[in-house]
Amino acid sequence: MKLKPETWQGVVDTLLVVEGEYDKDFIESIYPMIDHYFDKEYNNGDCNKCITHFNDPGIKKVNFYEAAY
Repeated sequence: MKLKPETWQGVVDTLLVVEGEYDKDFIESIYPMIDHYFDKEYNNGDCNKCITHFNDPGIKKVNFYEAAY
């Protein structure tokens, strides 16, 4: 999927941030979180697993906590 430059910039600027009660830098957990994201079966089955979906604050938060715990 082609992304506009401003979309890529948004991804780059926020990729390593999980938004929750506190912003948390999760660089030390990024690999398990990525593995979890791609291994996970989504309920609706139509996840296209693109960078913008992965980088959605809600999706990242869920995957971060599922992979960490």
